[in-house]
Amino acid sequence: MEGYHKPDQQKLQALKDTANRLRISSIQATTAAGSGCSVFPP
Repeated sequence: MEGYHKPDQQKLQALKDTANRLRISSIQATTAAGSGCSVFPP
C-alpha cells in the first residue's frame, strides 16, 4: 500500500484508550436506560 502511514505507538494507545472509554460509556448508558440484553436478568 503506497502512501500508508502506520500510526506510532502513542497514537495507537490513544485510540485504544478512546475506544475503551466509548465502550464503558455505552454500557453505562444502556444500564441507565434499563435496556440491553435480557439473558442475564438483574
